[in-house]
Amino acid sequence: MLVSDMEPLTIWFFDECYVRFGAEEYDISNLNKKFAHLTNNSIVKHSTDFGKIIKGCMWEEKQLADYLIVTLHLPPPLTFPEINWKRYVQ
Repeated sequence: MLVSDMEPLTIWFFDECYVRFGAEEYDISNLNKKFAHLTNNSIVKHSTDFGKIIKGCMWEEKQLADYLIVTLHLPPPLTFPEINWKRYVQ
């Protein structure tokens, strides 16, 4: 997603998504664990656990779809809406 203007609000969307993960197990009782709560790779790459839970702390759209099919028993193929760098202007 790219926001190119705020007035009017103009947002551009790309056709494929990716999912980022924290480098450490999520723990809501400990908000000081920055590597568990932040997903920016510029930050989490400094964790000693970077990539141990999920390689590169990132999944492509197909990896997310495959995971949801297996864990939630959804019928394949699971696809996400295709957006193809469409422009949204409010």
